Amino acid sequence: MCAVDVIVIAGSPGSGKSALMDALAASLPGWPPRIEFSDLREWHLDRLWERQSETEEAVAFENVLFVIDNYLRHGMTPVLVTDFREHRISDLVERYGTKVLLVTLFAPAAAIRDRIDARHDGFTNVAAAVEWNKREMERPLRQGEQRFDTSAASTASIVETLMQVL
Repeated sequence: MCAVDVIVIAGSPGSGKSALMDALAASLPGWPPRIEFSDLREWHLDRLWERQSETEEAVAFENVLFVIDNYLRHGMTPVLVTDFREHRISDLVERYGTKVLLVTLFAPAAAIRDRIDARHDGFTNVAAAVEWNKREMERPLRQGEQRFDTSAASTASIVETLMQVL
């Protein structure tokens, strides 16, 4: 059915990762598992994330690997995951190899600014989001990576393109 076990949706805050993950899940048979990494970190952080550290992030990453592997062991694929920093995306691609599809989203800085400014919760640091987005736009494509400008392509058209790859 699906040629990949894990779909990693990457991008800065405000790039449209959560919206794409939900739309893609709705287009795949059986409503596949969806994991937002920040949700796992909230298990042990306070509402303002004042205690975030490299250690707690590492613990949360180990937890997400366990959860992904558990879904895979039970044949619940593909697992959709999002909300990772660049080094964790590299770890996921290395771990799952050719069975992972990396989808990266970006948008012009003004669009990222507007989307973050409109938020009432979650990641609200506009400058950090714009800088993160800039790094995503400038880094070279990884082998097999799909990259989309969410200001130029609708979520539906991105899903349509990805369904052809899957």
